Amino acid sequence: MISRRLSVGVAVVATIEKYARKSVAAAAVVGAGVAGIAAVGVGAAPQAHASGLVSCAQAPVDSRLQSDCTNNDVVGGTVNIMGLCTNLRYLGGQWRLAARETVHIDLDCGPGAHPIWWSGGGESDHEEQQRQWQQEQYDREQGNR
Repeated sequence: MISRRLSVGVAVVATIEKYARKSVAAAAVVGAGVAGIAAVGVGAAPQAHASGLVSCAQAPVDSRLQSDCTNNDVVGGTVNIMGLCTNLRYLGGQWRLAARETVHIDLDCGPGAHPIWWSGGGESDHEEQQRQWQQEQYDREQGNR
């Protein structure tokens, strides 16, 4: 019998065991969900931000924010990276990528500091044109009402 005072994690494990008796497939699905939730709380795992054809994977390493960005399109693209350090230093910039190019970008917080927040991603020139065209279409439709 499971006590109601147990943590959520134990209750989830009990639920997995319950479903495992009924169906191995259900246990696999619930187990994958628990693993995903557990991975979120682990800490400094690389984060990938994909907007389509241009994507970045970022991770803090000591005092640096390391980003590996790839443009998978046949035209150029732009990557935007920003971050904040424990010493409140802003990290950021914009980089151009050639078609099918991968770049490694290192941004340093300085001595004794480390990244506490970061975000990055980008879009190819084609994706930017499509987004602008869609915005223009939307604006025209809003003006006709």
